[in-house]
Amino acid sequence: MTKLLAMSLAPQIRVNAIAPGLVDTPMSKDWTAAQKLWKERSPMGRGAQPEEIAQIASMIVASHYLTGEIIISDGGLNLT
Repeated sequence: MTKLLAMSLAPQIRVNAIAPGLVDTPMSKDWTAAQKLWKERSPMGRGAQPEEIAQIASMIVASHYLTGEIIISDGGLNLT
């Protein structure tokens, strides 16, 4: 969807997406299986802090050239 919309709406509108992995929030604090997975298999060894995902959103907004991208922010879990 991101790529299709980016192609259809360019150049007036840029379309990007963020695909976060586990984010440490009150909602995810009881997800023990997910916490264990990230600690054992993620190169970063932890879930993201909400501020870290917000920094990515800020970067995307600041770029006037980036479009059609899906930024995976999962602490490297997709590498394993």
